[in-house]
Amino acid sequence: MGYTLFSPGLGARNAVLNRINNANDFVIGLLNSYESGEIHLAMLEAQDRTGLVYLIFDRRIPFLQGPRLDELLDHGAVPLVDTSCRRVFSQYLIIDEFWIVSGSYLYSHLYDDHYTSDLNLLDYSNEYTLHSNDWNYHYDHSQLYTGIWPPA
Repeated sequence: MGYTLFSPGLGARNAVLNRINNANDFVIGLLNSYESGEIHLAMLEAQDRTGLVYLIFDRRIPFLQGPRLDELLDHGAVPLVDTSCRRVFSQYLIIDEFWIVSGSYLYSHLYDDHYTSDLNLLDYSNEYTLHSNDWNYHYDHSQLYTGIWPPA
């Protein structure tokens, strides 16, 4: 089963927060935007709760959101930076092997408040396989963010 929500004001932000806040096992994701303070705090809480938050970021993100990546690192999360491509275009979260959060929703305060975007919530196991295979590809081409970027 799955459904689509929209922003602004039509449930996308709350749906993302709800899924992250209810994660029991892990949160992994591929993100090309990471500006929402609420989602960042939910990720920190998920790391404290599950101990397994692995996020792969577009190579621009350390320059734009370095302090947030530092905070993830301080909490024990694993922030990675995909160095294989100029820009990561797809973005999604996989939560507890059941929920896939994808769509044009950009995990950004601008999309929460101003721009229209869609958010797909899927709980199909075949979607999990497709997204986890894609995530593994990006993981294999990523470097750990250690607080200094680019790495020496």
